Amino acid sequence: MKTCKPSRREREKLRQRQEILDVALNLFSKKGYHNISMHEIAKEAEFAIGTLYKFFRNKEDLYQAIEEEIGPKRDAYLSIRADEAELDSILHAGAERARQVAHATIQRVRSAVGID
Repeated sequence: MKTCKPSRREREKLRQRQEILDVALNLFSKKGYHNISMHEIAKEAEFAIGTLYKFFRNKEDLYQAIEEEIGPKRDAYLSIRADEAELDSILHAGAERARQVAHATIQRVRSAVGID
């Protein structure tokens, strides 16, 4: 089965949409959602305001698109961080247990040879 490659026009639309999302995410991150307007996003992205509205009904719609794009990445990142924390805890507990066993073994050896 042959897959169809998007047309040049479709690729350009996808590129523009992604560029708007990238700029909006950057501005939201720097200034906050409520401190940014669609006009500021358009200006920063170097698109006419109408181009933004061609892709997104309003700022909330734009923000939702960003959430849909980064949500799975964020969830995966948080899952990895949780796994790392659990692994650190296990390793720490294992290291502590190894220290306890080593200390007990040294004490038994000292007692056995009379070095108490």
